[in-house]
Amino acid sequence: MTTLRLSSTLINDTPLDTKELFSAYDDTLRSLLEKHAPFRRVRHSVRPSPVSYDAECRATRRFTRKLERVYRRSLTVESCAAWKTQFNDQRQLFHRKATSYWSTALLDCSNDPKALWAKLQQLSQPPTTQQVQHTATDLMTHFVGKVQKIHASTAGADAVSTVKQSDVELSMFQPVTSDHMFSNLTEKSKHCPLDPAAT
Repeated sequence: MTTLRLSSTLINDTPLDTKELFSAYDDTLRSLLEKHAPFRRVRHSVRPSPVSYDAECRATRRFTRKLERVYRRSLTVESCAAWKTQFNDQRQLFHRKATSYWSTALLDCSNDPKALWAKLQQLSQPPTTQQVQHTATDLMTHFVGKVQKIHASTAGADAVSTVKQSDVELSMFQPVTSDHMFSNLTEKSKHCPLDPAAT
């Protein structure tokens, strides 16, 4: 932060021009992001949950992830042991759930060879992992499509009437003293050319 403070135009030499000020603000934010949250590419995989995965499994996994987050923050021996113990309990629970589900499913199909063969095929096939990849073109196509749908749904709507804004532009910033601020705040009528309605 010290290096950024020394090199930031926004802090050391704050521009008075509006465009230069916003440019300096954008450069400072980008510098902070590149330092503390640099861009990196990640791969997100979608793996379907097992058929035996139920509410108890979800609650157990949530608790395991909670203990993992506690360990990642504290890095203590006690939190690590608690996380590992809970992870082993979770694995045993998943195993029991899967064993119970498939035992019941195969037993129910014992008198139906066709259904039994379908269950055996489902059991023997390993879970598939689907890679989710979205390109910039996919995102652009998605949002362009949304805009086109909105245009199509509002094509027959009445025209929107707009009120002409003031011609006065805010293009420069000037330093303001505390006395000037106090004087403005204590005035009975507070308004400016950009906001003609008194507040």
